[in-house]
Amino acid sequence: VTGVQTCALPISSCLQGPEIKLDFVISIAIPAGVTIANLTFQVYKLSNNMYQKKSVGPQWTYKKNFVSEGTDIFTFAVYDNDTFESDCCTYILEATPYNS
Repeated sequence: VTGVQTCALPISSCLQGPEIKLDFVISIAIPAGVTIANLTFQVYKLSNNMYQKKSVGPQWTYKKNFVSEGTDIFTFAVYDNDTFESDCCTYILEATPYNS
């Protein structure tokens, strides 16, 4: 997984119970010699001047066995119901390898 993209979203306080849906479509490149790919994905947000990230939604797990190099697509959606704490948020997606 390469690259980092951030998006700042202004939230309107005139909405009643707004919910933000974040759709992720991730292309995972598997290099030669790798036979198992284990990754966890977690979405976090930073609101206003917060310096500590807050998790949004569940952690997603990607686990797959490969015979040869190639690519795979992993998709998931996360909903953020806690939108009234700030006027603007930055969402961060972290991918972490793990051993099983």
